[in-house]
Amino acid sequence: NQPSWLTENRTVDGEAEVVPQTFFEEMFLKVEKWGVSREVLTLLIDTQTEEAVLQGYDYTVLRKVWAG
Repeated sequence: NQPSWLTENRTVDGEAEVVPQTFFEEMFLKVEKWGVSREVLTLLIDTQTEEAVLQGYDYTVLRKVWAG
């Protein structure tokens, strides 16, 4: 477990801003709002290349934009 000062930056207004430390954390911050669990994302990252995960994310974002 890392101390919070390694994973947080302070913004101008004093609020903590979490800084992703790994590809998993970066992706989880993007997809958790869609209801993707940590377990599902872990399985995806363990079975796919980083490039494939990013392509899937980009495709999903574009589909959401096109759908309105």
